[in-house]
Amino acid sequence: MATRGSNLEKNPFKRAMVSSYSVAGQISQFLDDTLNANQASDSRIADLYTIYKPINIGLNKAIIGHEASFNQRTAETTDIKTFEAGISDEVNIWWRKITDVYEKGTTKFNTLWAGGNTSFYKKSRQSNINRMSTLVTAIGSDASLAALKTIVENYLATYQSLGTAQTSDKTSVKSGKTDIDIALDAATTGLWYVYSGLLMVFLPEVSKATAFFPMELIRRADKLREYRLLVPMASSRKICSRKWKTGDKVTMVNNREVDLEIGLTADSAVLPTTWYTLLANTTVNIIPADLGDTHNKFVIVKNIDLTTTGDITFTLTEA
Repeated sequence: MATRGSNLEKNPFKRAMVSSYSVAGQISQFLDDTLNANQASDSRIADLYTIYKPINIGLNKAIIGHEASFNQRTAETTDIKTFEAGISDEVNIWWRKITDVYEKGTTKFNTLWAGGNTSFYKKSRQSNINRMSTLVTAIGSDASLAALKTIVENYLATYQSLGTAQTSDKTSVKSGKTDIDIALDAATTGLWYVYSGLLMVFLPEVSKATAFFPMELIRRADKLREYRLLVPMASSRKICSRKWKTGDKVTMVNNREVDLEIGLTADSAVLPTTWYTLLANTTVNIIPADLGDTHNKFVIVKNIDLTTTGDITFTLTEA
């Protein structure tokens, strides 16, 4: 029976697999490839390959899907922000088309244009959509404004579609993370199962079992933690926390066209007093002290840009 403090019950692959999704995918694919290459040598290896192959496919599919959803979320947000920036110009076109038919100040004009131009774009997104829908209803069967009604209906449909796409992508990122975590857990368990099975094949030559795994990558990944975060415009977010040790190293990748500020704080609700500027589309390798006082454990990322969402990958290599 294992005594308290024994390592017998610990899964040595787990820390490497949870270090980052990309590392997990590499480890899983390496095992899949080596099982496939050696399955003809022993029926037990062939059985292990049959078991593990769908697990590896599931993990890599989840990783690809998560990455695509992550990127698409920002793309859809950018699309709708760009669309909304053009609403005022579009509304001015509608206003001119109505005044061509009904003089400003008349009862019909006031019915169609109640609230004025700004009522179409100076409130919440749903209010904007509701106001456009109201204009379509107010035009009704008015033949003199039939062409305008079609224009507004098409514009409204595009607006609603962009909003739905943004909401869908936000949801898919969230659910995608759940999917990838389930797949990652299955792969981690699968690695341990395969390793145990290979031990039965190769005992007492354990080194032959470990040769099926990228052991150097696993050893390096055991010390690695990777975090990725979207930082909305004009906002700050916590990306991780750490009790810093001498020898810790940090790699930061700015994935987008906007500068970001990174700093350390003792309280995640309080912003840092000093900041490190991570320029747009750059990668830096630094030590934690470059970010601020390492007695502070929370890493905060700030985006001061008013129009663009930030995207950062923060990788910690533990001492």
